[in-house]
Amino acid sequence: MLQTPDRIEVKPPALHWEGILQQWIFLNKEIFNSTDGEVAAYSYREGPNIGVMAGAAVKAGWVALEQCWSEKKNAEQIFDGRADLMLWRGVHNKRIEERIEAKFTCDGFSELKSKISRRHESAKNDARKLGKSGDAKNIALTFIVPRVKSNEKKGYEESVIELIKHCMDMSPSIFGSVFPGWVPRRGGDRNDKNKVCAGVLVIGDIVKT
Repeated sequence: MLQTPDRIEVKPPALHWEGILQQWIFLNKEIFNSTDGEVAAYSYREGPNIGVMAGAAVKAGWVALEQCWSEKKNAEQIFDGRADLMLWRGVHNKRIEERIEAKFTCDGFSELKSKISRRHESAKNDARKLGKSGDAKNIALTFIVPRVKSNEKKGYEESVIELIKHCMDMSPSIFGSVFPGWVPRRGGDRNDKNKVCAGVLVIGDIVKT
């Protein structure tokens, strides 16, 4: 059994994400445990991980919709597009809206350290393209899954701790990590062959437009 503790860190103005991340940790564990360790969202790529985050938001009291229509913009034009995830919640007769663009990266520990910042910057760029809509917040999330060969699990927990420190050094407003247990990588990447993973980290930031 892995000895890697769950972790949540949130900073203003994203303090309300603590409740979402608590449910995100719960759901990742629930999927793994309910299938006797045969299925985990982090075994796959971006889509299932966004789905778990949507479910976590609903359990935390939000309304969530994946692949929701959103106006997007670039330097030259405004066009129809989709946000990976939209969240809504009513507070004191006021509608709160959050629009999320997400990225995913999976690799060995040493490779991840050089890839995370690039993937997260790509998520931020996509979140900026959502433009400005009233008081809605645009959020960039990046899901991070370390993978190893099935016969090279030794030292995994120590490497996870180092990876968490690397992520925290980036000072994200949103951070969560959960490691329910080992599953094969099923992401369709040819480099996933004979690889396993045991959990997922997520970093996030509110992006100014």
